[in-house]
Amino acid sequence: MRKSSTLFCGLFVTFSLGVRAQAPPKLVPLDSTGLITYYIADGIPTFGSRPGDIELATWAFKDWERGAGGTIRLEPIADEGIALIRLYWRPSGKGEYGQTEPLIANRRRAALIFVLPTMARNRILGPATTRDPLLRDTILYLSCLHEIGHALGLGHSSAVEDVMYTNASDAKFEQYRRSLTTRADIEKLSWLSPTDRSRLKALYRTSP
Repeated sequence: MRKSSTLFCGLFVTFSLGVRAQAPPKLVPLDSTGLITYYIADGIPTFGSRPGDIELATWAFKDWERGAGGTIRLEPIADEGIALIRLYWRPSGKGEYGQTEPLIANRRRAALIFVLPTMARNRILGPATTRDPLLRDTILYLSCLHEIGHALGLGHSSAVEDVMYTNASDAKFEQYRRSLTTRADIEKLSWLSPTDRSRLKALYRTSP
């Protein structure tokens, strides 16, 4: 199962990178009945994955579930073929941290997420994350959090304090990093803004 998922990931990474110049896909709520299943692929060491990356992604899903205030539930599932959200890892890109693509799975609205697990090619962040592994985990966690928001149907925000803010920046990553003492603090903190949470609640209260 895991071997096939790695191949599946590679195929969709190729597709995802190839359509980047096109107009962004329309974001819509997932076709849920209150329960949204998700699948996180195994890390790929050659892409820069580390053993704790799946845990970081899981924490990001849990943060959104808490933020939903009971309007939806997010539940991990081993069968990627029926998961409504499927998170994969992709190789280095040109300064991009993640991407989300819509998907129709079993006649239901679903989403594919691709997250970059390394900043090695970034001229500034590459050396910084080598010196400070917690900065690297901060960036990866925020990337997962942001892309999960898109997968759930949220578009960008113009407010810098929101996780769904349009532009990622070194300054924002550093701001979040300063709030951490240990890696375990990532799970303990609430990263979503009040606006992030209210937008999600409104989306699923009105979705068909």
